[in-house]
Amino acid sequence: MKRKLFSKSDNTTFIHDVQGISQDVKDWFNSLPLKLKEWLTEAETIVDFIERIDQALLDGQPADEVIDFVLAQIPGSADEEIYEFAKEWLHEFVIDLRDYIEEANEISDYEGGILKFVTASQILQGYAEISQLEADTITQNAVYFYKS
Repeated sequence: MKRKLFSKSDNTTFIHDVQGISQDVKDWFNSLPLKLKEWLTEAETIVDFIERIDQALLDGQPADEVIDFVLAQIPGSADEEIYEFAKEWLHEFVIDLRDYIEEANEISDYEGGILKFVTASQILQGYAEISQLEADTITQNAVYFYKS
């Protein structure tokens, strides 16, 4: 039976409706298409790269050395495969981030977050050969897991 929010006609209370919504969200997440789940690990790796690059730049690491510095911190051949694919995007990210910082002396959390998100999504989209919507969705989930 279809849920009618905040209506007694379906014989449920407000609490039942809210619990049902919570369960619907869990069910939706558990039913993410396999294609999306398949690339979550790679998305988390890309998010990790970008976060480490951002931190290295904030710590004063030279922009031309920061990507190699970050790669040296992350072991594993899968990471190296993503790195090799993403190298051009990561260089562009470093240049964009450095330009933002030089122009404004600082970058807002919002601007930095958007730049990092867009870069991660674009890298994943090209690497996994998926749509922008799929890459954005996976990247949003990866950011959530990375930050939690």
